[in-house]
Amino acid sequence: MGMLQLPVLSGKRVIKILYDLGFVLAHKPSSNHVALRRGRFVCVIPSNHDEIASGTLNSILRQAGVSRDEFLRAAERRR
Repeated sequence: MGMLQLPVLSGKRVIKILYDLGFVLAHKPSSNHVALRRGRFVCVIPSNHDEIASGTLNSILRQAGVSRDEFLRAAERRR
């Protein structure tokens, strides 16, 4: 059974999905990035990107401690 493919999403959409998963704004290190926190997990998202590369999204999910399945379920609920 293969891994589910992550969709191509904008930075703003990724941020909204992570908010749905309980993340809150930690700080805004620059005008191009947003740092979110949930518990001990902090992740930085390029907020102005129209498309986040799948490798970058995988890295964000790893930083966030969010599984691909958890993220995909939250993305589907947000549609």
